Amino acid sequence: MSEDFDALIRNETWDLVLSHPSYNTVGCIWVFRIKKSPDDSISKYKARLVGKRFHQQPCVDYIDTFSSVVKTTTFTFYRVLWFCEYGLFTNWM
Repeated sequence: MSEDFDALIRNETWDLVLSHPSYNTVGCIWVFRIKKSPDDSISKYKARLVGKRFHQQPCVDYIDTFSSVVKTTTFTFYRVLWFCEYGLFTNWM
């Protein structure tokens, strides 16, 4: 657990700020998991820090969320379209 916590600090995952009285403070909890190998012996102990997002209220604690995730098929389609437009495909066979 201390290794994971040190990694979070080293990667500058969060900033420590003063809490405003009108905002909800989101707590966190450590989730522990034991990873087993195929022969049912313990191969790894895993831990992660999870935020309790269910305490947040829309339009009070946050306005909007955005996730820049794209499907691989969509990305491939637009990449091929871009290559064709700029003439980067000359001969496939």
